[in-house]
Amino acid sequence: MAILLLCRGDEEAKNLLRQSINAHYGSYPVAYESVRMIATGRVKQSIASLNVWLSLDLDTKFLFPDQFRQDYKVKLWQIPLLNKSEAFDGIQHYQQNRNKPADITTHPDPYLQLVTMRLCAFSSMLLLPLSEVHIELSWLSECSILVTNTATKTTTKLSFYDNFQLKQIVTTIEGNQSEFRMDLSKDVVETDSVKTFKAIKIYWNDEFRYELYPSDIRFTDQLAGETFVLN
Repeated sequence: MAILLLCRGDEEAKNLLRQSINAHYGSYPVAYESVRMIATGRVKQSIASLNVWLSLDLDTKFLFPDQFRQDYKVKLWQIPLLNKSEAFDGIQHYQQNRNKPADITTHPDPYLQLVTMRLCAFSSMLLLPLSEVHIELSWLSECSILVTNTATKTTTKLSFYDNFQLKQIVTTIEGNQSEFRMDLSKDVVETDSVKTFKAIKIYWNDEFRYELYPSDIRFTDQLAGETFVLN
């Protein structure tokens, strides 16, 4: 069945969101609560005073509206340098290096605002979470809308290509000057469930951080809450 938009706001903005959902999912998108994204990528790091590109393997899981987990490995010429997990269960944020106890951060910590910004940006990339009642849309132009999430106090600007595919996501949060940005390629990869982007470039405050190449996005059965808790 066609997606039901429960979000509030301008009709022009809702129509643009509908067109983008149709461009990514077709006319009959499937409702879901949890998603898993598999990606490779690259990240630039300074090693011995040299800036080098390191390869990145990333496994990301989302349980909407407010939980996610990322397991990632960083390698140089296939030599493992970092094996780390990060999770947010809606209350606590966890970071864990392999075989070590997790570091835990609880609300209200300014760092959690940055975590929330990332979660909202990735949710916006999937589009369907923007149909919920705590979302308010504002029309900016023929190729952009503003998304206000009243639950997380985040604001996200979405820009679109001329075929209604997402082009750019810029997220900010109340009380923090930081800005999280995702630049999305016009070229897409077909998966079993959805079209996804061939490349995603990630920026913090206009500083490039890393680039992702998604290979699969899967709509899963509801993930257990324990998935998002690290010990």
